[in-house]
Amino acid sequence: MSIERPSFESLTLKPQKIEAPGANKAEFLPQRGGNIASIKIRGKELLYMNQVSLMDPSGKPVRGGVPNLFPYAGELDSPLYPNLKKRHGFGRDEKWDYSIAPDKKSFTEFLPSNFETKENFPYNFLAELGGQFNGDKFTITQSVQNQDKRPMPIAFGLHPYFKVNNADKRKIGFNFAGGEELEKRKEEWMNGSAVIIDNPKKHALNAEMPITIPGIGTLVLEASREYQQIVVWSDKDQGFVCIEPWMRKPGGLADDPEFVDPNEIYTASFSIKLES
Repeated sequence: MSIERPSFESLTLKPQKIEAPGANKAEFLPQRGGNIASIKIRGKELLYMNQVSLMDPSGKPVRGGVPNLFPYAGELDSPLYPNLKKRHGFGRDEKWDYSIAPDKKSFTEFLPSNFETKENFPYNFLAELGGQFNGDKFTITQSVQNQDKRPMPIAFGLHPYFKVNNADKRKIGFNFAGGEELEKRKEEWMNGSAVIIDNPKKHALNAEMPITIPGIGTLVLEASREYQQIVVWSDKDQGFVCIEPWMRKPGGLADDPEFVDPNEIYTASFSIKLES
């Protein structure tokens, strides 16, 4: 199966937008690593965005929105990939092409391999990041087609920054299997140390992650089973909590990758629903 690249619209510096009935809107930034900068459900903004990092002329990674972690999430220090030293891979630093559906309810961003990516990650690929509204649910889809002649390793992920007042972080409720570990280790993730748990989907096919965030309400998150880990993290005194679906633990691209066969497409999805 192959993916045909469409005729892309030219990249601009302004956010691209989609919207759906019920004051549901999303903005994304192809020129800033494909970052999903805003998700509004019923008119309520869910995401935190650091505007200084967004406008940084040096092109450093955006702190906020939903950074796209490709081809791996976390740290990587391996002789297998001597040129891959960036935390969370290179995808969030690239300029992505994009298309928007005629009904304006969904978008797809595209990153084909190029000379620079192959210097660091020596494979031919076509990566995609999609976003779509279905009622009050927004679903993000990550996929990659292996266009190489050999199996290609991947361990990608997403890095959503949900907004919350710093003083209210202790009130966040994790109402799902595994959430008790996050409750117990709040002092760690609230102060810059990531806490990693298994995706509940590893143990129950239909498992969701209801999370109560003061100022937003109850979000029901659902990460497909391809994302084996859920990472929770925040910076001390900052107004966000990151709840991140990762395929593997840090170092996974070298230690425990998923291999995609030639011409095959590998897909994972993460949905965000505002329940109340």
